[in-house]
Amino acid sequence: MVVQSLFKRADYRLALLRVQLRQLLQTWKTV
Repeated sequence: MVVQSLFKRADYRLALLRVQLRQLLQTWKTV
């Protein structure tokens, strides 16, 4: 189904955003 693929893509993007945010927080703490 198209909807399922869209949801999977959204989950993938959310996971990427979460990782990027975590990295940003770590860099902020070091600074």
